[in-house]
Amino acid sequence: MCKCLNGSSCDTVIGICYCPPGFTGADCSQICPVDHYGQDCVQQCSCGSGQCDLVTGGCQCPPGQMGARRQQGCSQTTCSPNCELKCTCENGGPCSPVDGSSTCGLGWTGNYCEKVKTIIIFFYSAKI
Repeated sequence: MCKCLNGSSCDTVIGICYCPPGFTGADCSQICPVDHYGQDCVQQCSCGSGQCDLVTGGCQCPPGQMGARRQQGCSQTTCSPNCELKCTCENGGPCSPVDGSSTCGLGWTGNYCEKVKTIIIFFYSAKI
């Protein structure tokens, strides 16, 4: 009798577990080692320093990066993992590719640089 984990199946005749893609070990309790994926974890990922999906081998890009091997940064108008979201910065404010936050230029303020920054200047004149 087998004690198979993670959705694996047991061959009750010979007492071994058949692990699903992404798992390995006698009881399928171990996930694939870093940079490996698939059935029996024998396929090698090509994600560079990114994480790869343990089943498909697809790269999971961190925020601000995209590409099959996470080799490209987001453009100035996109952000988030895989650069899927459009930035909402206004008035020329650049967008953070990681979280979409705006960095407002001189004279602008607000979450999206949508407000004119009010500058109050006081002049004082005194006669002596």
